[in-house]
Amino acid sequence: MLIKKETEYAMLGLIELSKSGENFRDAKVLARERSISESLMAKIFQRLASAGVVESRLGPNGGFRLARDPSEINLYEVIRAVQSANIIKCADGRAPYCPKETCLFRQTVAKMEGFINEFLENTTLTSIIN
Repeated sequence: MLIKKETEYAMLGLIELSKSGENFRDAKVLARERSISESLMAKIFQRLASAGVVESRLGPNGGFRLARDPSEINLYEVIRAVQSANIIKCADGRAPYCPKETCLFRQTVAKMEGFINEFLENTTLTSIIN
C-alpha cells in the first residue's frame, strides 16, 4: 500500500486541529511544530479545504480548523483529498508495468483495494485520536 508523505502530514495536521476545537490554526505554525515544509503543509491544507475536510479563514486570527466533527471525517476522504485515486496502482491499470486487460492479478488487487477502502471509510479521525 502506498500512503504518501503528504497524507501522513495531512493526518498529523488534522490531529492537531482536532485538539484545537473551534480555533483556527496557522498551517505554517503546524508545519514548524512538526518540522514539515511550510509551503507543503499549506498546499496540503488547501487540498483539504477544497475537499471540505477543513475550513479556512484569512486574516490575523485566520488559518484552518476542522469543517466537521472529527467523528465525521474518515481516512478515505483525507487520502482522496491529498493523493491520487487508488492506493494500489495496479487496481486501476495506471501502473506502467500493468498488462491491463490480460492481467491475471487485477481482480485480486481490486478486491484488496475494496477491503482497504472499506477500512479507511470506517476509520474516523476520532478513532485515531482515541
